[in-house]
Amino acid sequence: MKISIQKRVLFCITMVCLFIVFSLTVYGKEEDVGTGITEISYEKQYNDVYILSVSVFGEGALHDGSGTIKEQVSKYEIRVDESKTLKIVPSKGYQLDQVILNDTNITDKVKDESITIYGETFNQELKVYFVKAADSPIIRASLNSDNSIKTGDAARLELFVISFLISIFTILCIVKSGKSRCDEERNQND
Repeated sequence: MKISIQKRVLFCITMVCLFIVFSLTVYGKEEDVGTGITEISYEKQYNDVYILSVSVFGEGALHDGSGTIKEQVSKYEIRVDESKTLKIVPSKGYQLDQVILNDTNITDKVKDESITIYGETFNQELKVYFVKAADSPIIRASLNSDNSIKTGDAARLELFVISFLISIFTILCIVKSGKSRCDEERNQND
């Protein structure tokens, strides 16, 4: 059974289009995907206790009303319906650089040299950075707990790369089989 070159090219173009549609479906925004959004409802469990881990970096401290956190990690138990307010106190000659909650910069939420953290249905991590008052703010990469840089959703990236490689492999196989058939036809004609 012979398949013409035009049909092979059409098949390759179809595969590439399907790959693009698949990629957009996987990576598209919710409003781009269509009406396949499922509404989920849940009830927050106010009895559950979650951990708020607080770390201080640089010359400064946090006061929680009963103690001081300075260049150490402290853990607090916090419920969903509770909050924890921490007073930010830079050492002399130092200033607040950044306040990071769960890898999100919330420095703009500091009011009257205090930050209030509200309980969530998961453990949270707060990092407070101080720098010398004369220094410019330090730009930090968002780090994982093992100090590796976060670069996005690796599982989706792997899926995208695998899909792309399968498409390329399929195209190469089709092109190679077309070339070998053309070579066979040429040999028969000679």
